[in-house]
Amino acid sequence: MIPSLPKKLPKVFSGTRDFESLKNERAFQAFDPMILDFLDYLSKKLLTKKYKDFSDIATFAFFIRKANLSRIKKGYGSSLNSLIGRGLSFHIAPSNVPINFAYSLITGLCSGNNCIVRLSSKDFIQNKIITEEINGLLELKKFKTLNEKISIVQYEKDEEINRYFSIITDVRIIWGGDDTINELRKFPIKPKATEVCFPDRYSICIINSHEYLKENITFKKIAHNFFNDTYFFDQNACSSPRLIFWYGNDKDTKKSKEIFWSHLESFLVEKKYEISSFISSSKLLSKCMASIDLDNIQISKDSSNLIERIQIDSLHKGLEKYNVPGGLFFEFISEEMLDLKSFVDERLQTITTIGMDKNLIKNFVIDHGLKGIDRVVENGRAAEYSFNWDGYDLIFQLTRKLD
Repeated sequence: MIPSLPKKLPKVFSGTRDFESLKNERAFQAFDPMILDFLDYLSKKLLTKKYKDFSDIATFAFFIRKANLSRIKKGYGSSLNSLIGRGLSFHIAPSNVPINFAYSLITGLCSGNNCIVRLSSKDFIQNKIITEEINGLLELKKFKTLNEKISIVQYEKDEEINRYFSIITDVRIIWGGDDTINELRKFPIKPKATEVCFPDRYSICIINSHEYLKENITFKKIAHNFFNDTYFFDQNACSSPRLIFWYGNDKDTKKSKEIFWSHLESFLVEKKYEISSFISSSKLLSKCMASIDLDNIQISKDSSNLIERIQIDSLHKGLEKYNVPGGLFFEFISEEMLDLKSFVDERLQTITTIGMDKNLIKNFVIDHGLKGIDRVVENGRAAEYSFNWDGYDLIFQLTRKLD
C-alpha cells in the first residue's frame, strides 16, 4: 500500500513540487538528446568567470559537457538501443562532500530516470549555485518538460517523508554511508524496485619510491595532485587516501619520504590551509588510540601540525577506525605487493598511484580474487567522477534492458 502524501512536505530547491504526478512520469532512454542538451547548457552556465573560485563546480561542469557525455554514450555502443530508465529514482546525497547531489542527479537523468534528490542539510554555497542555475534553465521553453521530471529537495530527518519517497520510487540511491543506509532500509521499496548503496569506504595511495625519485622536475606537481586528492575535501571523501603504501627498498623510500612530505608541507603553507582546533584535537585523540592499540608504530609530524604520520610495521585490518580529517596518514613500507593481500577487504575503494603500473595492481586484484579495490587511478584523480563507481556501472544499474 502506497502511503499518502506527507503532511509536512520538504523544501523544494528545483523542479516540481507535485510528487504525486512525478511518480507517474514516463521513463526515457539512456542519454536522451534533451538531457544532453540540458546538461550542456548547465555546463556553460557554470563555466563562467563568476564561479572560477569553485574548482569542484568547474570539474563538474567539465564532466557534463555534451562532448564528454557523448563520448561516454558512444562507449556503450548498440546496447543503449535496449536500455530505458526504471522510472522514478530517489537519491540521498551525503553531508560530507559538496555537489555530490549534482553527480547523482545527472547519473539518474543520463540513465533515463525521473529524479527526486535530497540535498544535505548543510548549506554548501556550491549547492546553492548549481540549483539556482538549474532553476533558470527549467524556465526556458525548450526545457519546460524537464521541470516535471526533477525535484531537488531538502529536509531534516523525517521518517514520514523517507517512507513516502522510498515506496513510490523504482530505484533508491543512497550515498550516506553505513548509518544512513541502515536508517533508510527501515523503509520498504517496491518489490520490483532496485537499490544502489555507497557505504563507508576508505582509500590508499601506492608510491613506487624508486620511480618517484626519477620525477625530480615534477615533485611540486605531485604534491599539488596529492593535495587535491586529500586536503581539498579534508579527507572526508571515501576516495581520499588515508594510508601511503611505500613500494620499494628502505634506502629509496627514506629519501622519497623526505622529499614528498616536505613538498606537500610547502604546498599547504602556500595554499594557507587552515586547520581548526577541533580537527587538531581529533588528530591527537586518534594518534593516542593508535598508540594504545597498535605495536611498533612511529609517529611524526611537520612543524605546522598540518601533516601527521603514523608509520606501521604491518598492515592491520580496521585502520580506518582511526580516520580523522586534517592530514593524518598511516605509512607502510614494503617491497612485496603480497603484503596487501590479507589487508584488502570490501571496504577498500580506491588506490591512487605514483610511479606504479596500474595494470599491475589491476591484475593483482583479479589474480587473487580480492573483494575490495574498485578503482585504480593516478595521483590527483581520486575524486574524478565516473559512471563506473564503487564497482557499479551505474548506467546499467539504473536502467532496465528490453530483451
